[in-house]
This record gives sequence, structure tokens and C-alpha cells, in this order.
Amino acid sequence: MIFCMKHGQTKSILVAISSSHAASRQKLRGIYRYAVRKDDWDITLVRSAADLSDQMLEECANGRYDGCIISSEECARRIAETITLKTPIVVIEGEIGDIIAQVRQTANTQVLTTDNMAIARTAAEHFRSLGRFASFAYIPDELGRRWSAIREKAFMDTVRADRCRKETYNPARESLVGFLTRLAPPVAVFAAWDFMAAKVVRACHAAGLSVPSQVSVIGVDDDDMICESVRPPLSTILVDRVKQGFVAAQALNSMMTSRKNAAAPTYVCRPLKVVERESTAHLSPGGGVVERARQFIADHVPDLIGVQDVADAIHVSRRLLDLRFAQSGTGSVSELIRSKKLALVKRLLRQTPLSDARIAARCGFKSVGTLRNLFRSAFGMSMRSWRADFT
Repeated sequence: MIFCMKHGQTKSILVAISSSHAASRQKLRGIYRYAVRKDDWDITLVRSAADLSDQMLEECANGRYDGCIISSEECARRIAETITLKTPIVVIEGEIGDIIAQVRQTANTQVLTTDNMAIARTAAEHFRSLGRFASFAYIPDELGRRWSAIREKAFMDTVRADRCRKETYNPARESLVGFLTRLAPPVAVFAAWDFMAAKVVRACHAAGLSVPSQVSVIGVDDDDMICESVRPPLSTILVDRVKQGFVAAQALNSMMTSRKNAAAPTYVCRPLKVVERESTAHLSPGGGVVERARQFIADHVPDLIGVQDVADAIHVSRRLLDLRFAQSGTGSVSELIRSKKLALVKRLLRQTPLSDARIAARCGFKSVGTLRNLFRSAFGMSMRSWRADFT
């Protein structure tokens, strides 16, 4: 599928990037954010190799495009083989840069990289903040890509001093269920990205392992559609992909407007923070109460529930429930209920055309005004603005 974004006819830009993963969508958001500021870019978006028609490749060869941004392994070689050497290219990620270099060497090309070691260290440090684990495990990317291997080594190096078992999953040797079952609990599992982390949670359910009391799981990219698709929802590491896309567009503009090769940007994409959900929740001695409460809230998000409803459902007093949450250090019961409801609101805003009033009713708010005020307070923008920016 090809999308064009016309802002005059000054520069014609080819952008090859998938929109099927959160990291790619975030990069794309940054690219468009820069393009809107320039107001003179005509962007042709290629989402997959199927979009690379013979006509488009002929246009590449004839110098139709003033510049190109590539963050798609499946499109990289075909574009590099056909696009003119004078056309400046910015590549996002080193492995894709290697593909381009085989065809163009370094002619008119800049590569932006990601600090995969910092991402892995962030995961290891987050696990350490939760307490002691008997085992650490890494779940690699299924395609065995280089960035995954870098994350594995950095993660294992960071936890090397911990006196516990450390293993990397190898699908050629055993099933994921078998791998998780033979590790001594509690286990800290770092997955290469959110898709793999979700597979871990599902494998835990199949093996009868409790998440997070027996297996604690964290992924990468904050893909909320994946993170919220499993129970308990996934903790993840948010990486600054929006800025990476913005810097890529900025670098391309410099290359297009300078007669000489512009200096390569020094920006390296790094992790921003851990987005903590229940899959890595710290469990205090009263953690069983907290975990049951979290599960009840997760299963009843659309219902109009209060703290007393939760206490009644899991057969504890309101006072004990509040105490156990305070001991867990992960916020109050009411904060969790509110965050879960707002997460559902964001999902409905992104995935459905429902009005604010319909969403308020579906998510259990007493009035649309209450929801609008809470949403603006939490996210600094109206529901309408959020929907416009993130859909």
C-alpha cells in the first residue's frame, strides 16, 4: 500500500517502513512530525516489498525521489539496487545499513543506530529493583537478528554477578513451556520484544506457572495492543523511536539541501523508561492478595467498580486490601482501577469510531464530563486531540 502526503511539490521522499509493529509506527510518527514542520515534503510510504511495483522501482532508477528513509529489511536491497547513487538515503538500524552498504557502500548514506545494550541493562536493572530471583532467562528474536544477540549478551553480562541460573531459550532444543518449567522460580524473563514476551506469558499459562509470582516478564517497544492482549498485561521498555524517526527525517533534509555530504547525526536511540504493568509487579509477603485484586480488576475493567467491590470479590477487608497495596509499593487500588479504565479508553479511541459519551458508558464512567476531565488531567490533552494524534 502506498500513501502520499503532499505539502507542495518541493521534495519527493520515499519512506520504506512497516507499520505492523509499534517500533515502526513510532518511527513513522517522528518522520511525519518533521515533515509537517517542513511543509514541503511529498512522502510516498512503502509498507512492504509488495508495494515496490515495477513502476516505483523505475522511478527510483530515474531519479524521481529527492531522498529516501529506509527502516525495512525486506525492502532495503531492492531499493538500494535501483535508486540512483546521487539520491541521499538515511537508514534506521545498523543491520539494514549493512544491506545497503553491500550495494552502495557508503555513498550518500547515513545510518542511525539503537543502543541495544542500554535496553538490556534497563531490563536487568528493573528486575533487580523487584528483589531476588533464582533464575534469569532471555527469549531471543525468532529470526536471530543481530540486535537480539546484542541484547542477550548485555542482559547476561549485567546479571552475571547474581548467584542464580542464567539461560537463553533455544527453540531448536525444547519447547518454550518446557524451558520455563525447568527453571527454578522465581524467574526473571527478558524477551527481545513485546511479541515474544506475550508468547512467554501464554506459555506460562499452558505450564501452570503464575505471572508474576513465579515468572516475571518484560518486553520491549510498549506495543499496547500486544501488552494488553495477555493476562496479566506486559511490562515493557519504551524506546525513543519517535525521536529516532524525527532525527532521520532531519538528517535526510540536511543531506538533500547540502551540496556536500552532511555530517552524520550523533543521535543514538536509547530507552526512555520501563512501562510497568502487572507482569513484573513486585510481590510483598501479602502479594497473593495484590495479585488476586489485580486479576479481578483486569477482568472487570468495563464495569463500574470501586475499591470496596474489589475487596468483596476477593474476600478481604477494605483495610487489608489497602495495606497490601501500600506494602507492594505499586500504587493504590483506586489508581490501578483508574489506569486500567483509561487504558481501555485509549484502546477504544484508537480502534473504534465510538463517541466520547459511548466510550464513557462502556468503560463504566458516571458521565462523559467526568471521563473528559480525568483524561485531560492524566494525559495533558483532550480525547479528541489524542485520537487525532494517535490513530
